[in-house]
Amino acid sequence: MGCEKRVRLASPTDASVLIQLNHEFNEVVMPLAAVKRSLQQAHEIVAIAYLGDEPAGFACAQLFQSFCYGQAMGEITEMYIRESARRQGLAGMLIEFLERQLQQRGWNREAADWSRQRSGDRCL
Repeated sequence: MGCEKRVRLASPTDASVLIQLNHEFNEVVMPLAAVKRSLQQAHEIVAIAYLGDEPAGFACAQLFQSFCYGQAMGEITEMYIRESARRQGLAGMLIEFLERQLQQRGWNREAADWSRQRSGDRCL
Protein backbone atom coordinates (compact mmCIF):
# COMPACT_ATOMS: atom_id res chain seq x y z
CA MET A 1 0.00 0.00 0.00
CA GLY A 2 1.50 3.31 -1.08
CA CYS A 3 -1.27 5.48 0.39
CA GLU A 4 -0.68 8.57 2.49
CA LYS A 5 -0.64 7.83 6.22
CA ARG A 6 -1.86 10.37 8.76
CA VAL A 7 -2.96 10.55 12.37
CA ARG A 8 -5.06 13.24 14.00
CA LEU A 9 -7.05 13.95 17.10
CA ALA A 10 -10.55 12.49 16.87
CA SER A 11 -13.52 14.82 17.15
CA PRO A 12 -17.24 14.23 17.75
CA THR A 13 -17.74 14.16 13.97
CA ASP A 14 -15.66 10.94 13.94
CA ALA A 15 -18.04 9.15 16.30
CA SER A 16 -19.63 6.85 13.71
CA VAL A 17 -16.23 5.81 12.33
CA LEU A 18 -14.93 5.15 15.84
CA ILE A 19 -18.02 3.08 16.64
CA GLN A 20 -17.27 0.85 13.66
CA LEU A 21 -13.56 0.55 14.47
CA ASN A 22 -14.34 -0.18 18.12
CA HIS A 23 -16.81 -2.88 17.08
CA GLU A 24 -14.10 -4.52 14.97
CA PHE A 25 -11.69 -4.18 17.92
CA ASN A 26 -13.78 -5.59 20.76
CA GLU A 27 -17.21 -6.49 19.33
CA VAL A 28 -18.90 -3.79 21.42
CA VAL A 29 -21.27 -1.32 19.80
CA MET A 30 -21.39 1.95 21.70
CA PRO A 31 -24.31 4.37 21.27
CA LEU A 32 -23.56 7.31 18.96
CA ALA A 33 -24.60 9.90 21.55
CA ALA A 34 -22.32 8.34 24.20
CA VAL A 35 -19.30 8.38 21.88
CA LYS A 36 -19.92 11.99 20.85
CA ARG A 37 -20.32 13.03 24.49
CA SER A 38 -17.10 11.24 25.45
CA LEU A 39 -15.17 12.96 22.65
CA GLN A 40 -16.58 16.36 23.66
CA GLN A 41 -15.64 15.94 27.32
CA ALA A 42 -11.96 15.40 26.48
CA HIS A 43 -11.23 13.23 29.53
CA GLU A 44 -9.60 10.81 27.14
CA ILE A 45 -7.31 11.51 24.20
CA VAL A 46 -8.53 9.66 21.12
CA ALA A 47 -6.46 9.59 17.94
CA ILE A 48 -7.60 8.24 14.61
CA ALA A 49 -5.31 6.94 11.86
CA TYR A 50 -5.98 7.04 8.14
CA LEU A 51 -4.42 5.16 5.27
CA GLY A 52 -5.33 7.24 2.27
CA ASP A 53 -8.93 8.32 2.74
CA GLU A 54 -9.87 5.24 4.75
CA PRO A 55 -9.98 5.15 8.56
CA ALA A 56 -7.48 2.48 9.52
CA GLY A 57 -7.36 2.50 13.32
CA PHE A 58 -7.48 4.38 16.56
CA ALA A 59 -5.76 4.66 19.91
CA CYS A 60 -6.79 6.11 23.26
CA ALA A 61 -4.72 7.60 26.07
CA GLN A 62 -5.37 9.13 29.46
CA LEU A 63 -3.39 11.37 31.75
CA PHE A 64 -3.65 10.77 35.48
CA GLN A 65 -2.07 11.69 38.78
CA SER A 66 -0.92 9.16 41.35
CA PHE A 67 0.36 9.79 44.85
CA CYS A 68 3.25 7.49 43.89
CA TYR A 69 4.79 10.02 41.51
CA GLY A 70 5.28 13.76 41.60
CA GLN A 71 4.27 14.26 37.99
CA ALA A 72 1.41 13.32 35.70
CA MET A 73 1.46 9.84 34.24
CA GLY A 74 0.15 8.88 30.83
CA GLU A 75 -1.27 5.58 29.70
CA ILE A 76 -2.24 4.31 26.27
CA THR A 77 -5.32 2.30 27.08
CA GLU A 78 -6.45 0.94 23.70
CA MET A 79 -5.09 0.60 20.20
CA TYR A 80 -6.53 -1.00 17.10
CA ILE A 81 -5.35 -1.12 13.50
CA ARG A 82 -7.50 -2.80 10.86
CA GLU A 83 -5.86 -5.96 9.60
CA SER A 84 -5.65 -4.61 6.04
CA ALA A 85 -3.69 -1.58 7.31
CA ARG A 86 -1.23 -3.37 9.57
CA ARG A 87 2.52 -3.30 8.97
CA GLN A 88 2.30 0.21 7.54
CA GLY A 89 3.72 2.08 10.56
CA LEU A 90 0.37 3.39 11.78
CA ALA A 91 0.70 1.98 15.31
CA GLY A 92 4.00 3.79 15.78
CA MET A 93 2.49 6.97 14.39
CA LEU A 94 -0.42 6.69 16.83
CA ILE A 95 1.95 6.18 19.78
CA GLU A 96 4.09 9.18 18.80
CA PHE A 97 0.99 11.33 18.31
CA LEU A 98 -0.43 10.35 21.69
CA GLU A 99 2.92 10.98 23.38
CA ARG A 100 2.93 14.53 21.98
CA GLN A 101 -0.66 15.05 23.12
CA LEU A 102 0.17 13.77 26.60
CA GLN A 103 3.23 16.03 26.80
CA GLN A 104 1.11 19.06 25.88
CA ARG A 105 -1.15 18.18 28.81
CA GLY A 106 1.68 17.88 31.35
CA TRP A 107 3.15 14.41 30.96
CA ASN A 108 6.92 14.24 31.36
CA ARG A 109 8.53 11.48 29.29
CA GLU A 110 11.80 11.61 31.19
CA ALA A 111 9.96 10.96 34.44
CA ALA A 112 8.10 8.06 32.85
CA ASP A 113 11.36 6.59 31.56
CA TRP A 114 12.86 6.95 35.04
CA SER A 115 9.93 5.19 36.69
CA ARG A 116 10.07 2.35 34.15
CA GLN A 117 13.77 1.86 34.89
CA ARG A 118 13.11 1.81 38.63
CA SER A 119 10.12 -0.50 38.71
CA GLY A 120 10.33 -2.55 35.54
CA ASP A 121 6.78 -1.52 34.72
CA ARG A 122 5.92 -0.25 31.28
CA CYS A 123 4.34 3.16 31.37
CA LEU A 124 3.94 6.11 29.05
